[in-house]
Amino acid sequence: MSLPFRIDGHGLRKFISSYISNHAEKELHGQTIKDWIYWDNSTKSEEYSKDIDSGMWGGALEITLFSSIIGIPIFIYEPDDTNKRCNLISECYPDKSLQLYFTEIKNIGLLWVNKSHYMNLDIRYI
Repeated sequence: MSLPFRIDGHGLRKFISSYISNHAEKELHGQTIKDWIYWDNSTKSEEYSKDIDSGMWGGALEITLFSSIIGIPIFIYEPDDTNKRCNLISECYPDKSLQLYFTEIKNIGLLWVNKSHYMNLDIRYI
């Protein structure tokens, strides 16, 4: 199972930063990306993309953008140590109007660890 390109966390932040810089006026689920950024962070898209490029960790917006760019849903899980399993806490569906890449992958799973970090998760085993 692989994406249409290889990228690590740092490269992914740079990729998303570049996308935001070049496409802030595009709509993501009915609102411009720059509006999403302002509503979520009270900052301009130019400043925000520089922060992401400098290594600031992303969140819901970046996950939604990445989901849209690759055209597949991303499911976010949180560990439940009590039951020794993971619980689905969020579902991110792509805005197909932004899709740039096509892949055979049906979905991506992320694990939200300690309410501060996302990790790749193979959801075939959940």
